[in-house]
Amino acid sequence: MSRKKPSSRRSFGSIRKLPSGKWQAAYRDKQGVTHRAPLTFDRKDQADDYLSIIRSQLLLGTWRNPMAGQQNFQDYFTRWLSNRTDLAVTTRELYGFTAAAFFPMKVDGRSLYDMKLRDISPQFVRDWYGTVTRTIQERNAAPLSFWTGEQAARKWAQKTGVLVPRTGRVPAAVMNAWRKAGAPSMPKPRHGRDKVTGKVRTALAYRLLHGVLATAVKDELLERNPCRIEKGGEAKTEPRYVASIEQLLALAEAVPSRYRSAVLVGAWSGLRAGEQFALQVKHFNPIAGTVTVERSQQSNSGERMRYGKGKTEASLRTVVLPASIAQDLQRHIETFCPVVNGVPDPDALIFTSSTGMPVTGASRGSWWTRARREVGVPQLVWHGLRHTAQTIAAESGTDVATLMQRMGHSTIQATMVYLRSTPNGQQRLAQNLDKQTGLPTVIDLADYRKTGS
Repeated sequence: MSRKKPSSRRSFGSIRKLPSGKWQAAYRDKQGVTHRAPLTFDRKDQADDYLSIIRSQLLLGTWRNPMAGQQNFQDYFTRWLSNRTDLAVTTRELYGFTAAAFFPMKVDGRSLYDMKLRDISPQFVRDWYGTVTRTIQERNAAPLSFWTGEQAARKWAQKTGVLVPRTGRVPAAVMNAWRKAGAPSMPKPRHGRDKVTGKVRTALAYRLLHGVLATAVKDELLERNPCRIEKGGEAKTEPRYVASIEQLLALAEAVPSRYRSAVLVGAWSGLRAGEQFALQVKHFNPIAGTVTVERSQQSNSGERMRYGKGKTEASLRTVVLPASIAQDLQRHIETFCPVVNGVPDPDALIFTSSTGMPVTGASRGSWWTRARREVGVPQLVWHGLRHTAQTIAAESGTDVATLMQRMGHSTIQATMVYLRSTPNGQQRLAQNLDKQTGLPTVIDLADYRKTGS
């Protein structure tokens, strides 16, 4: 009985001899896609060993497509940004502006936009990070500003013959074209900018790059994220200035009368600027003294403001105002809001400009800047009112859960960013603790502090 010859048919992959005498190995992945070994072999057993390794990787789940990461980074980023439907319009614009400003920066003659995903190494990221940091420091860069960006884009469009409205928000198509052109005509930074600004912008650019490449890892285009700079996305900033009650009241008197209530509501409600200036009459309940946040300003295209949902689900909330602030807001509505059938129009914006237009950061800038200079708090930006509101609420003696709900935060960490310790808060805490000791007060500490004896 003759012995059966072993089959020459392979159970995995295939090997063939080329006319050059070299051996070529090929195999199919789990999706049935055929792959050839990236190199040829001098001997058949070497090709066989290669296929054995590939088969083990497929069985263990460690195999990676050799073609993964061949996509151009710029193309991948463009798709990544367009697929981020969870982003607010302003955040999307910020990411686009940041990418246009920093991703084309050259490192040894190459930029991120010139590279394939798989070619972006940890060393390149570190070199790019250093280049960004040095460049910003040399320019003493101004903070990222949609307004200065739009001014530059408008100027560029007018020079190049692109149709653009003379006032209002620059259309998104024009902004995109301006960014693709390299964001020309940006104004020179003003002298004396905060030194921390450069670190903040560098951290923002690094976080954006890290996020894009983290998605590439999830897409199995990269094995590991090459962004490995410890704390590269962190930047310590100076805490926001927290105004005193006296300063807040003085600011309310210093602004034009139609914006008085806006200052008071901002300082005692903690609403974000986009939330506050999106409020309609129907969002205010004068009996309960509450304002309900249902939307936020998103983008102002030309002269048309767009509104959308807030940053998170936690942004949708109802905030109870102090009775005095609610009464002031009611007087504001009766004075400045249009009337329909004898009552304020429920769909009308509560706060508008003198021409009835929405209040934007740009339109707010002039009168707010004059008021804070007059009161002597030029460092108090409008967002500082939100920090002030959180501090006032905390010092009034409430719990963290209530603070989170009031501010529209979904995490405790976000709430803690807004809290500040003040001398008044420390004094009030000491007084409350003193009541809980149950011990008699031998001397009047207030008188002691005044006389020192």
